Amino acid sequence: MSEVVYGRLSRRLLPQMREFCRVNWGGEHPLIHDEKMFDFYYKEGILLNFVVAYTPETDAEVDFLRADKIKLKPIEIQGVCGFIKTNSGEHPDVFISYILTKKGTQFGFALKMIEKVQSLTGARTLSCNNIRKKTRGIYDFLNYTVDDMTQWYRLNDGIENYTLCDIPFPHHEQVRSAEIEAVEVTSPLQLKDFPFSDFSEDLPYKDEGYVTKRYLTYPWHPYLLFRLSDAGRSALIVLREIEWENSRMLRIVDFIGDRSLIKDCGNFIDELLKIRKAEFADWYSFGVTDADMSHAGFSIRYSDDKNILPMYFSPLLMSNVEITIFTNSQDGFMMFRADGDQDRPNLG
Repeated sequence: MSEVVYGRLSRRLLPQMREFCRVNWGGEHPLIHDEKMFDFYYKEGILLNFVVAYTPETDAEVDFLRADKIKLKPIEIQGVCGFIKTNSGEHPDVFISYILTKKGTQFGFALKMIEKVQSLTGARTLSCNNIRKKTRGIYDFLNYTVDDMTQWYRLNDGIENYTLCDIPFPHHEQVRSAEIEAVEVTSPLQLKDFPFSDFSEDLPYKDEGYVTKRYLTYPWHPYLLFRLSDAGRSALIVLREIEWENSRMLRIVDFIGDRSLIKDCGNFIDELLKIRKAEFADWYSFGVTDADMSHAGFSIRYSDDKNILPMYFSPLLMSNVEITIFTNSQDGFMMFRADGDQDRPNLG
């Protein structure tokens, strides 16, 4: 095999890349084959946020009896890796979103593509939300942290019969949160005075552009975005309301800003559950302390739990789901449900 070249995906190679993904993924993937979704997640100006590994175009072996019929051997893609930046800084935090190698290729291709993402972007941290279990070995080899998110939940104690979850053992944790102010954010203008830069040391750091694009102008479904404030502290909490057969639940999908407010959001969540008449709220997270979540009144859903807080609602699939993530950051990193390419619709 010719030497493999690693570089940024070009528009010229995009059709070939899509065919490569169709063949090696085993079908069409919405992130790759839906034009609108691909551009939303991976287009950055004139650039495409994808690394491609390929053997370059070369001269084919010459048949000396037919020297006039020399042909070029075309570019052959060996692997691709898509990524999403959480801010526009010089050293952004980066989510690995999509990684795929040609069937039968060496283990090292995936490692080198991840390394190339880091060198191309100058990434401070690399992480991925919802990895496939069989790929865990790649990230263990890189000495990354690989773990399952924790699913926390808060039941609406005003609901008598739960239809969107199965709760044979209901548990209502006591809320010990302080009373804080919560104001809904519906316009990018309302973010102008939010102190994003104060949280640039948070891992990952999400800036105003990221929040506006990801939550306020998201093309596929609406989000509820609230600004939480208390005694000079500010944070943004993002939720999505999910309905199924005239019942609803709230999914907390992101938290940006002063993390000390996580433990103080319990009364706000209770009030919102009552206002929206939602059966429960759930909150997948990594890096948030058990003490903070318990303080806010959330109960943990264990891997062998008899209580079922489902992930999928279109249609409703009454089963618990584990989400495995990786990060190359050892300390202070938090991940939530909508990070990376997650909490998106499956089109097609």
